[in-house]
Amino acid sequence: MLVLLQTTNNNKEELLNISNMLLEKRLIACAQIHKVKSAYIWLDEIIKEKEFLLNCKTDSKNLKKIYKIIRKKHSYNIPEFITIKLKNVSKPYKKWLLQSCKNKYAQRF
Repeated sequence: MLVLLQTTNNNKEELLNISNMLLEKRLIACAQIHKVKSAYIWLDEIIKEKEFLLNCKTDSKNLKKIYKIIRKKHSYNIPEFITIKLKNVSKPYKKWLLQSCKNKYAQRF
């Protein structure tokens, strides 16, 4: 099953390092980083800050490995780890994504 994985961080470089590691290990096919404004409750206070959102597209079979890497490399005590099942994905894109998560030759598609 294809999924979109999300995590956030206020340190863009940290997310770039995590996404590069996941790409190099072929655990994800694609990473996108977006600047966002976040508001959340932490230690009973409302926090508002600029963060970065990392979206990764992957095969759900890789989620356990990805989660371990994010937990190890992420500076937040409780990093966001949300997955969304991807539906209605075109066959060529699905094939590319699955191949990209398996080997370094997927860019030939």
